[in-house]
Amino acid sequence: MPRKSKEAKVEEKTQSIDDLDSLRGYGVSSQMIERLRAVGVTNPKHLLLFNAEELMELLNLSELDTARKVITAARELLGDEPKPMSARERVDGAPRAVRAGDSEEGDHRSQGFAK
Repeated sequence: MPRKSKEAKVEEKTQSIDDLDSLRGYGVSSQMIERLRAVGVTNPKHLLLFNAEELMELLNLSELDTARKVITAARELLGDEPKPMSARERVDGAPRAVRAGDSEEGDHRSQGFAK
């Protein structure tokens, strides 16, 4: 039996990662995969664009846990495990909102605004 070349193995793996049916190996049912296709999800990477609440609404699911399991399966398939983050890291990493009265010089009057 002939061996597959490295390129063929890489291409085969890429095809499996891009195929929704690959999620079956991670516990996602055939029916769920068909529901995903019906709403326009074409590959596991698309699932990473949703949070569980959004996916639950999109698929009209009754349980949030089901949406979480589907997203987790896609992450496992793609090797994209989320990095645990503390609340402080989330706040520190978020863009800072411009507060009323803030300006580059730190004085709202320098921008021509009256108090």
